[in-house]
Amino acid sequence: MPGEQQRKIFISGTSHDLQSYRAAVVQWALAKGHLPVEQSYFEVQPDYLTIVQMLRDKLSPCDAVIHLAGFWYGGEPTNRPDGEHRRSYTQLEYELGRELKRQSFRFIARENYQPDRPLEGQGAELADLQIQHRQRLTLGSEPWSAHSRTTGNELYYEFSTPEELVALLDKLTIHDTTSKPINLPYQSLGSLFKGRDEFLAQLRRVLINKPTHIAAVTGRHAIHGLGGVGKTRAAVEYAWQHKHEYNALLFIKAESAADLERNLAGLCGALVLNLPERDSRELETQIAAAVRWLREHAGWLLIVDNVDTEEAQAAVEQRLAAISTGHVVITSRLTHWEGAVEPLDLDVLPHDAAASFLLERTAGRRQPQPSDPDDAEALANDLDSLALALEQAGAYIVRTGISLAGYRKKWAEQDHRVLEWFNENLMKYPRSVATTWETSLAELSEDARTLLNILSWLAPDPIPRFLLEQLEEIEDAPELDLDASLGDLTTYSLARWQDERTGIEIHRLVQEITRWRLDAEKEPSFLAALRMVNAAIIGNPQDVRTWPIYRVLQPHAAGVTDFAQPFHNPEPTSRILNDLGVYLHTRAEHHSAEPLFRRAQEIDEASYGPDHPEVATDLNNLAELLRATNRLNEAEPLYRRALKINEASYGLDHPKVAIRLNNLAGLLQATNRLSEAEPLYRRALKIDEASYGPDHPEVATDLNNLAELLRATNRLSEAEPLYRRALEIDEASYGPDHPDVATDLNNLAELLQETNRLNEAEPLYRRSLEIDEASYGLDHPAVARDLNNLAGLLRATNRLNEAEPLYRRALKIDEASYGPDHPTMAIRLNNLAGLLRATNRLTEAEPLYRRALQIYEASYGPDHPTVATGLNNLASLLQATNRLSEAEPLYRRALEINEACYGPDHPELATNLNNLAGLLQDTNRLSEAEPLYLRALAILCRFTHETGHRHPNLLVTLENCWSLWEQIQLPMYERREKLVAVGFDPDWLKSP
Repeated sequence: MPGEQQRKIFISGTSHDLQSYRAAVVQWALAKGHLPVEQSYFEVQPDYLTIVQMLRDKLSPCDAVIHLAGFWYGGEPTNRPDGEHRRSYTQLEYELGRELKRQSFRFIARENYQPDRPLEGQGAELADLQIQHRQRLTLGSEPWSAHSRTTGNELYYEFSTPEELVALLDKLTIHDTTSKPINLPYQSLGSLFKGRDEFLAQLRRVLINKPTHIAAVTGRHAIHGLGGVGKTRAAVEYAWQHKHEYNALLFIKAESAADLERNLAGLCGALVLNLPERDSRELETQIAAAVRWLREHAGWLLIVDNVDTEEAQAAVEQRLAAISTGHVVITSRLTHWEGAVEPLDLDVLPHDAAASFLLERTAGRRQPQPSDPDDAEALANDLDSLALALEQAGAYIVRTGISLAGYRKKWAEQDHRVLEWFNENLMKYPRSVATTWETSLAELSEDARTLLNILSWLAPDPIPRFLLEQLEEIEDAPELDLDASLGDLTTYSLARWQDERTGIEIHRLVQEITRWRLDAEKEPSFLAALRMVNAAIIGNPQDVRTWPIYRVLQPHAAGVTDFAQPFHNPEPTSRILNDLGVYLHTRAEHHSAEPLFRRAQEIDEASYGPDHPEVATDLNNLAELLRATNRLNEAEPLYRRALKINEASYGLDHPKVAIRLNNLAGLLQATNRLSEAEPLYRRALKIDEASYGPDHPEVATDLNNLAELLRATNRLSEAEPLYRRALEIDEASYGPDHPDVATDLNNLAELLQETNRLNEAEPLYRRSLEIDEASYGLDHPAVARDLNNLAGLLRATNRLNEAEPLYRRALKIDEASYGPDHPTMAIRLNNLAGLLRATNRLTEAEPLYRRALQIYEASYGPDHPTVATGLNNLASLLQATNRLSEAEPLYRRALEINEACYGPDHPELATNLNNLAGLLQDTNRLSEAEPLYLRALAILCRFTHETGHRHPNLLVTLENCWSLWEQIQLPMYERREKLVAVGFDPDWLKSP
C-alpha cells in the first residue's frame, strides 16, 4: 500500500494466546505508515457501561479494526446489565467497531496455530463461549481461497503463524472512515484560551466516568454561569481539544423549545449530517432523522448552547433523555437540572489567567510600558475576569494601539457614565461588561454605531450577509457604509465574522446593552430592523424552494416582531408574522405557528377593524392550522367569519369567496357533514365558472373537490362526469402531457377501478405513468405514486407477478427521494406487504407491516389516525396467523386512537369496531362482540340517514351481525328489534 495516508488501526486480540501475533500486526502497521492502537488491559476494573464507553472513545478515531480470534476467551467486564449478552473484552472491541461502522477485518486462528501460552485452565464454559464467537465470525461461509473465506458478502482470513498473518495483512486496503461532520461556530483560540485546564479536565471526567445518577455512556453535562463568563467558548474549546476522540462535533442553540427543534432539524442539512431528510417539508421528520442519526452513531459530541429558560430546559431534557451513544454538553444560566444532567459551575477566569490573556492578546500591538504586567492584573480585576469583557478590551487595545494603562483610564471614565444608567437589580449582566461596551462604543464610527443599534433588535443567531444588504434597498433607511461599519464592529469584537465572511454574529449581551442604551433612538433603529427583515422575506412560504431563506431568517423574523408591541405593531409586523406562520404551518410546526397567526389577527383587527379582508386572511390561516391539528370545532367559526367578511367586502360572487367556500366545505366534509358541504362546493364551482369561464383550471380544481365528495357518498355516476370534465379542462389548458393532467387521469382511473371497469382504468394509469416519467424522470415521487396505483389495479386483476415489481420500484424511488423513515414509505411498505400477504408470504409481510407502523408512530406520534391504520393492518395479519392474543390489543388501540381523533360517530370507527368484534367472535366471546357490531351498524345507519346515500360498509356490517346471531340462534323478532333500535331501514336492502 505505498503512498497511502496514515490510518489509525485498532488491533484486537487476547494477550494470553495471541500476544506475539498482535505484535506482528503492530509492526506491520508501523511499517506501512499507520498508527496502531491497542487496549492491552484495564488498570482498574470499572463497571460494564464505563468500559463500553472507554472502548468507544478509543475506537472512535480509528479507521479500521483488525480482530484476531483464537481459542482463548480472555477477561470480561463485570456488572453486566440485564439483557446484555456475555462477551469478553476482545469480543466487545470487535462488536463496537462494527457498531461504529469501522472497517472490520477478521482473522481466525486455525486449530493448528501455536498459542503463546497453553490454553488449559480457562474452563469448558469459557472455551465454549469463544468457540461460539468464532462460529459467529464465520457463519454461513463459502470457500474463497486457500487462506480466506467470506460470510455472506464479508471477508475473513485464516492463519496459523505470525508470518502467514502478515502476508494476509498485505492484501488489505484501509480507507479513511473517520471523516466527521463539524459545525462548531468558531475555531479554537489556541494558546489564548487560558485558565480552563482544570475545568476541561473536570468536564472530561464527568462525560466519561459514570456518576451515581447517570450512565457513563450518556455523558450529559451542563455548564452554567452568568452572562459573559465564557460558557460557550469553554464548550467549543473542549470540542476542539478532543476532536480526535469524536466522530462528529455538533453545535445547536436552544434558547427556546422552538429553537431546539429548528436547530435539531438543521443538523440534517447538506453542510452538517447531509441526511436524506434535509429537504423534507415536515420539521418533525427532520428532527426524527437527526435524533435517529444520534441514536445509530456512537462517539459524537453535541453542544446545546444557551439553554436559559425552563421551557427550553424541559425540551432539551425530553429530546435528549433517551440518547446514550454520545456526549452532550449544555451551556446554561440555569443551575437546577434533572438527575440525568450533571451541572458544573463555571466561574470567571482565574485572575492570573485573565492578566496573561490580556498580555498575549495585545502583544506587539499595544503601546508597551514597564508597568504592563501590573496594569494587566489591574485591568483583569476591573473587568471581573469575564471572558467577554476581556476579549472586547483586548480588541480595543489592538485596534487603537493604546497602552493597558491608557485603556484603564478610558474604561474608568466610561464606568462613571455607566453608573448613571446601570441598574444592578434589572440587568442580567455584570457592570464590567457594560462599561467595556461603552468604552468600545465611544470609538465606533457613526455608521457602525447606527448599524449596531439596528442589529440589536435581531436574534442572537448568525446574521446572513444578504439580510444586511437589504438596508440598502428599503426606503427611509439610514445610508451606511456597510463594509466599513462591519469592519468596525468586528475589529472591536462587538461582532464576530462567520466563516468566509458570509455574515456576522453578535453576542446577546452586546445586543441587550445596546437596546437598553438607545433611549430616544429606539424607534428609528427598530423600524429599520423590521423593514430590513420584511424586505428579505421573499417568495411563497409554502414553496419548498424558498425554505433555505426562511430557515435562516426565522429567528430574526421572530426576534424583531417580538419587540414590535411597544411600538404599536407598525407595518409590516403582521405580514412578517403571517408569512412566518405559513412557513411553520407548512412544515407542521403548528405549536410555533399558532401564536404568530393569533397575533397577526389581533394586529390587523386593531389596525383595520374586525371586518377587513386582511382579517379574513388571518382567520383563514388560523382556521387551517386548527383543522390540521384536529380542532375542528374551533376552526369552523373562523372559516365562517372569514367567509362572511369576504362576502361583505367583495360581494357574494367573488373568486375570493369561492376560496373561503371551498375551505369551509373541506372542514364540513372532514366532520362528516357531507350534506352541508356539498352546496358550498357547488356554489364555489358556480362562482369560478362565472368569474373565469367554464374552462379555467380553477374550475377544474372545483370540479375535482366536488367529485371527491360525490365519490365519498357513493354517487360514483355523478362524480365521473366531473372528473372527466376536469381532465378535459386541464388537457386544453396545459396540453395532453402535463403533470396536472396525470393527476386528473389518476383520479378518474381510481373511480373506474372502484366501479369495476378495470379495462378502462388501466390505460389511464399507464398514461399517467408515462406523462410523469417524461416530465420528472424515472425516479420522481410522482412516478412512484403512478407505479403504486397501477400495481393496485394489477393486484385487483390477479396479475400479482406484474404488480410486485411495480410496488418494489415505487418503494425504491420513495426511499431514495424521502429517506427510509418518511410517511410515504410506510404507505409503500403497507401495499407491498398486502401483496405478500395475498400470495401467502406472511413471514415476509410481517416485518414490512411492523416497519410501516414504526414509521407512522415516529412521524405522527402515537395517537394519529394513520397509526391506527398501521395497527389494523398488523393486527389483521396476526389474526390471520392465529396470534389472536397479540392482535387484540392492537385492534383496541386503533379503536381508541380513532375515537379520540374523530369522535364516537365517525364512519372510520365502524371499521375498527367490526375488526375488533370479528376477533372477539373468533375467540367465542360473542356477548362482547355483539354490542360492537351493533354500534358499528348504528354509526353507518346514521351516516346513511344524514347523507341520503348508503355507506359502502353498511351491508357488510349487517352480514357480520347476522352471522353472529345465527351462531347464537337469536330469534328473528329479536333481530328485527335490534335493527330498528340502531335505525336500520329494510328498504336499503333493495336499493343499489
